[in-house]
Amino acid sequence: MRIGLDARTIYWHTRRGTGKNLIDLYRHLAAARPHWRITAYHRQQGGIEPLLPRRTVKPKQIEIRGDRIDAWLRWRLPLAAWQDGLDILHCPANLCPTWMPIDTVVTIHDLIPLDMPQGHSTAYLRRFEQSVRNACRRAAWIICPSRYTRGRLIDEFGADAQRITVNPWAPDSSIQPVTSEHWQPVLSRYGVRKPFVLHFGSAAPRKNTRRVIEAWSMLDKPVRQAHELLIVG
Repeated sequence: MRIGLDARTIYWHTRRGTGKNLIDLYRHLAAARPHWRITAYHRQQGGIEPLLPRRTVKPKQIEIRGDRIDAWLRWRLPLAAWQDGLDILHCPANLCPTWMPIDTVVTIHDLIPLDMPQGHSTAYLRRFEQSVRNACRRAAWIICPSRYTRGRLIDEFGADAQRITVNPWAPDSSIQPVTSEHWQPVLSRYGVRKPFVLHFGSAAPRKNTRRVIEAWSMLDKPVRQAHELLIVG
């Protein structure tokens, strides 16, 4: 089996959730199927070395001149996979090519850009919706991390229920149990001396950080004085 992977999230200078999970996924795949070969397509010069098994995974940088309207993903990537004679192309980050000359597997994590469009351009939202519809019509298979997303793709986009697999993401393999040896120095560094409530968020509206702060302000004053709200991310 010869697999092509849209590996851009792996090679970004600042790797986030999808990139980290893909490294874990393809490490396990390489161990389980050592005779399979994976081509990791990317476009990042000087990006992070992904530490994938080189015997199984071959990185390949490809580019396209005048890349507009996401032409790298829509046409350049599938063209490279077709020219390289691969069997399957995996697009792991919600979006997929317009042209699919080989069987394409698309991972659609969620539909958050359509539910919470704040911060996204109209052009991006249009491309996102078109890509989801294209995946539901033409992809050989769709992977979702939740039954909720699977149900919406079927009900709202007409996806074939027989061509969707729910495969929840596992925790990052680098996650380790945290003991007082780890967290006490961090609390001391930031001057945290009270019991605390921890919120993993950011300024993005979908993280709902504003509502967390509003809820915290509604607590009784003695509770707020005895505890601290910590927001990270």
